[in-house]
Amino acid sequence: MNLNNINMNLKNYIEENLSDVESNWHPKEGLFKEKDPNKIANYLLKNSKDKGQAMKRLVFYMNRAGENLENKTVLNKVKELLKA
Repeated sequence: MNLNNINMNLKNYIEENLSDVESNWHPKEGLFKEKDPNKIANYLLKNSKDKGQAMKRLVFYMNRAGENLENKTVLNKVKELLKA
């Protein structure tokens, strides 16, 4: 199987199985670069249905940023706040 076939198979899989996945939540610009962990935690809690969803949104962002995560210390403090 060549690379073009793999790409087409992947594209077809996404269109068939993932096209209905939507994300209607987008954090305000600069949220995760904020220096105050309380502000980030409060925003996440205010815009989520519960603490679990707020934590999932934070962890999703942190995982997506990977090694490029700039504000790791502050975001880890946000995690602690959300766990409390």
